[in-house]
Amino acid sequence: MIDRILEFIDNYYIQPIVQDAGYNPVNTITWAILLVIFLFISLKILQKLEIKLDRGFIYSLVPFIFIGSGLRVVEDAGVVHEPLNYLLITPLIYFLVAFITLLVLVVVSFSRKKEFIEGSQNKTVFIVGCILALFLTIYLSYIAVGSQHTRLSIPFEIIVVTLTITGLAYIIARWANYKILLDNMYLLIFGSHIFDASSTFVGIERLGATEKHVLPAYLIELTGTAGVMFPLKILVILTVIWLVDSVFKEGKEEDVELKTLVLLAILVLGLAPAIRNTLRLTLGV
Repeated sequence: MIDRILEFIDNYYIQPIVQDAGYNPVNTITWAILLVIFLFISLKILQKLEIKLDRGFIYSLVPFIFIGSGLRVVEDAGVVHEPLNYLLITPLIYFLVAFITLLVLVVVSFSRKKEFIEGSQNKTVFIVGCILALFLTIYLSYIAVGSQHTRLSIPFEIIVVTLTITGLAYIIARWANYKILLDNMYLLIFGSHIFDASSTFVGIERLGATEKHVLPAYLIELTGTAGVMFPLKILVILTVIWLVDSVFKEGKEEDVELKTLVLLAILVLGLAPAIRNTLRLTLGV
């Protein structure tokens, strides 16, 4: 019985990380459950630190999303070896970046209480994140210089597709007075998932990349085109942000804080893979 349990854990959880084989239905559901648990734990930690959870908090953490994606690409490039490279593979990379982010938040919170720093907490966190992201960008640029497969046109193609579809969605939303997409935060989240779809589309259709997530991989195989990612993302993300906007009403402080973390998680799930895909395709790794 114990041998079967260990074999199950090895097949569905350990090997997908060790082999960087992507997702299967079992670990996908498990990681989703762990994400929900992690959100509640994070909420309690941030409340203890007396960190205000608002939209400014979400914007301040955008550089850390880039850091997570950039570190993932460093692993893709093969410059980090076993066993440290396992920390840079999904889902462990999410926990690593969350730890780094929480560490920065703790230091900033402590420094403000001791009056070591002045000004907005969110602004300070954003600046620290940008500095760390700059060092990572320099290192990624070093990898790009040494790569023979760098494709500088790829990010422009992906960005053009992203801005075109997001822009059209915004124009339609204004015409139809669809207030959800007229909200800056929801539009950012929508755009981040279109960014993800665009990077997947360009990677598969132009460069022969493969999709590792279970449902998208199935639909791409079923339809024969990565273009299916666009209607899939639009349908899913509009439904999700509508549900979040409906369930979490403004008023009760804890509901507002939990809503902030949920929106952050949704943003990360779109923006993180989008940045990783774009960097990876650009560097050819």
